[in-house]
Amino acid sequence: MALVLTLRSGHDFYIGNHRIVVSWIDSPFRFGLKKDNGTVVEVNDADWTQLYEGVRVQAGIPRNLDAQNLVRLVIDAPEVPIVRGSVYRKKSESICETCSGV
Repeated sequence: MALVLTLRSGHDFYIGNHRIVVSWIDSPFRFGLKKDNGTVVEVNDADWTQLYEGVRVQAGIPRNLDAQNLVRLVIDAPEVPIVRGSVYRKKSESICETCSGV
């Protein structure tokens, strides 16, 4: 089963430990994702795009077609954890607090 994230330009998420950022949005059906190595990959609703080994993405159908600044990203990665950037950073902060004895 695929995971669907609704994102804006500049929003990020993690696939494993790889940070991915929505770098540009042409339309809800065509946008770019910037990988942690700096490569920008175009995503559309017609084709699956491979981000990493075993990780495919595609543009999903938006809930609101008037929302030009939002995209729905469909992610197929059955063996890899996927986390929104805000959740990943909170997890990292709590680990750091634990390590420092706070």
